[in-house]
This record gives sequence, C-alpha cells and structure tokens, in this order.
Amino acid sequence: MSALSRREQIMRYIVGLFTDMRASVDDYSVTWGAVVRRPLKADEAKLNCAVGVYDVGEEKTAEIGRYRSILSVRIEFFYRPNIGDEPSTELNRLLLDIQRVMRVDHTCGGLTYNVLEVENELDISGPADRLVAGIIEYRVDYKHLLDDPRSV
Repeated sequence: MSALSRREQIMRYIVGLFTDMRASVDDYSVTWGAVVRRPLKADEAKLNCAVGVYDVGEEKTAEIGRYRSILSVRIEFFYRPNIGDEPSTELNRLLLDIQRVMRVDHTCGGLTYNVLEVENELDISGPADRLVAGIIEYRVDYKHLLDDPRSV
C-alpha cells in the first residue's frame, strides 16, 4: 500500500497531466515552460508560459466507513503571446487546452469520482505587457477510508 495519501496521489496525477502536455500532440497548443506545485511567482511571468497546480482546501462528509472529500484545486497560468497575436484569442486557446487536459480522465486514473471546473478568473494585461493569465478552480470528488486516508 502506498504511503501517500489519496489527496497527494491525486495532486501528483494532475501535475503529471500538465508536465506531459506537448504542443501539437493530441491537438494541444502549448508545452509549458514551467510546471510548479504552488501559486506562480510574479517573476515567472517573464517565462513564455508557466502553470502552477495546487490544492487550496477540502470539504469532508462522513459516510459509513469512509469520508467523501471535495478537494479544491487551482490551475494558475501565465502566457506571453507573440507580437501580433490577439490576447483574447490566446487566452481562450489556453483555457481550452487546460479544460481538455483536465477532462482527459475525470477519474484521475481511478483515484477520483469526478473533476469539475467551478470557476475561472482570466486577465489580459496591457498591450506593453503582452501577458495573459488566469486561475481556474476545479472541484475534485473522491473518497477514502475513515481510518486510512490512503485508500478507498
């Protein structure tokens, strides 16, 4: 049995999805320059593209012999469009890539019951900045035993 909690296994799975993304593979348009497990730092906006994947909280409901958990996961990204690109178009392209990769397997390899986008906040900086950014929040439903958060 794994020493990792179910929550940690889920987070590693999701981070792996972003690490494995490649432009022009499976119709993705981006290969991330950096994939980190935390909120992005301001200086990471200098990169062409970066994504931060992190968990921010969890609700638990007791069931017979187990907990049902709803984990909040945020996907934060920076992207620097090329000169001449329309920032809004680029933002929507990245949003689509992120939504697609998060729906590749809504069970996260059998670890979860569902992954659902609940909200997003998107931003287009001024024309001199040439930066688009966003945070997308997902709800990840899973269960684990009352006495062992490693297994169902």
